[in-house]
Amino acid sequence: YKNPDNAIRIANQIIEKSGSNIDTKIKAYKLISDAYSSKRNYEKSLSFVIKANDLIRFSKDDLLKISVSNKTAIQYHQLKIYDKSIQYLDQAEQLIINYPIKDSIHTQLGKNYIVRGFIYKEKLNCDIANYYFDKGIAEILKANDKANNSALSIAKYNKGNCYILMLNNQLANINFKEAIEHAKIVNAKSLQAFALKGLAKVYTLEGNYNDAIKTLNEALTISAD
Repeated sequence: YKNPDNAIRIANQIIEKSGSNIDTKIKAYKLISDAYSSKRNYEKSLSFVIKANDLIRFSKDDLLKISVSNKTAIQYHQLKIYDKSIQYLDQAEQLIINYPIKDSIHTQLGKNYIVRGFIYKEKLNCDIANYYFDKGIAEILKANDKANNSALSIAKYNKGNCYILMLNNQLANINFKEAIEHAKIVNAKSLQAFALKGLAKVYTLEGNYNDAIKTLNEALTISAD
């Protein structure tokens, strides 16, 4: 999140040096895909996760297969191709169900639920979406991994948006503030800015315009680089 262009540069070096190591090459392609996601270039991100998918059949690493399937689902969702997203979510979920070491799959199962929440928010309603966001958050917290704070921030931000649609400004406020705190832990400035923008919307709806402007200016400052 802090420097996606540098991540892309490093990942390309890894690909050049990976030789016959398929798993390393797959992880590098996924890293590039993540970096382009951070840059909000979702079509480019999808193109690199497809390259990872082209190689995944040669891997014996089931956790890597789960990760790539989830990532592919995320990219199709971001491009609003929901049927393909659900297809890959179901594929990942089946791999998760079959994986014998359950303590190893909390993060991926959590991400799977959160992406389902995104889709149900747009296709069904926020009650169903929040149910899946909460299931995803609960799974991710079980993993107890600092790196997961970015996923938690995204889930909380989307819960905040749902509560705005549900006319519950109090819970929207709480979730946006929690999204900001999770983003700060991993120094994800783009996620902080999105959550601040959401919080400013709550202040605006409440007629608290001074705090709204202050919060938007903070988001603008964070977004400068």
